[in-house]
Amino acid sequence: MRSVGIRGLTAALLAVMVTSAAGALDLFVRSPRDGQVVFGEIDVEVEVLSAAPLVEITVSLDGEPTARLIAEPYRARINVGQDNRAHTFEITATNTDGETVTRRIVTGAIAVNDEVDLELQQLYVTVTHSGASVLDLDAAAFEVEDDNHRQTLVTFERGDVPLTAVLLVDSSHSMQGEALKSALAGAQAFVTSMAELDQAKVIVFSDRLLAATPFTGEPAAVSEGLAGVAASGGTAVHDHLYLALKELDGRQGRQVIVLLSDGIDGESVLDMVDVAWKAGRSPSLIYWIRPSSPNRTDTHYSIWRNAETSQRELDRLEHLVKTSGGRIREIEHIGQAPEAFREILRELREQYVLGYYPSLNRNDGAWHDVRVKVRAPGVRVRTRGGYVDDEL
Repeated sequence: MRSVGIRGLTAALLAVMVTSAAGALDLFVRSPRDGQVVFGEIDVEVEVLSAAPLVEITVSLDGEPTARLIAEPYRARINVGQDNRAHTFEITATNTDGETVTRRIVTGAIAVNDEVDLELQQLYVTVTHSGASVLDLDAAAFEVEDDNHRQTLVTFERGDVPLTAVLLVDSSHSMQGEALKSALAGAQAFVTSMAELDQAKVIVFSDRLLAATPFTGEPAAVSEGLAGVAASGGTAVHDHLYLALKELDGRQGRQVIVLLSDGIDGESVLDMVDVAWKAGRSPSLIYWIRPSSPNRTDTHYSIWRNAETSQRELDRLEHLVKTSGGRIREIEHIGQAPEAFREILRELREQYVLGYYPSLNRNDGAWHDVRVKVRAPGVRVRTRGGYVDDEL
């Protein structure tokens, strides 16, 4: 027992000697600790060693005076708020000899590796009455439901929002000669009629990529990029529709795809299920200009698809177009392609553009049904049917 007492006395004497050697005033912060994550109300607690009587201890939080302590226990309750961020505490002790000592504590923040963003959903809405566009509605006329939850509109514009389009022209062997000329004239008519900030890329395809222009607003660039292209080969609609969706990833403005094809696909590696997966994660409107054909599934088969599978794929393509908010524009013959392209561009100019942040995002890869209602008698409304709440 005696040896324990001697050791305790020795430790106390050593502490006094260290304090004297270092100076007559010292300060120790018990709470908070460096790097500690703090929210709301916390205790600031300190201990002081001083040879002279203590005058005060001041506490500042992030540069602002917050507390003054003059008697033991040296403790203060301080509210640091609920923000996830670092805070700086400066604690200063002063004694009657005029000595001061300051300790600085910097707390930490919770590291967030996966940041969840609510992505703005934009809907391109076509409203018609007896086949004519309705152009005089205001935001109050629209009601948007996302998975049956009413949404708050944060943006509302009309059809002058710039667009970025991919024009897909099917140029398989059957499109030789005047048919290809009419199809390319249609794409050219679309580009020529675009507004100043619009851009388009023309892709000419068969069972492979035959030609492609850059994204441009210049008709001359389209003519130059398509010079010398000739129709040949089979048809791979699915593969090139998927390519068009990829080309639009990250592009500014309204994203639009216009497909000119009979839709019969005998050569694609991808099925329409694959294209639908991509389309569900894209805001792109898909329009299909479809030349009339009496027997769409009687020709152009391959080892990939027979009559039954071809019909199923055509049905899926139709469904995809409608779900995207676009539509099918039937033409009796390919010579009507230029007018069909111009008609689609006019429709785009007459759309309403609605934007909202979904009130419920699960980021679970599930499909969200979207419905738009318009408070106006006798109108028809067309827009995207939903989107995939993609996983992070």
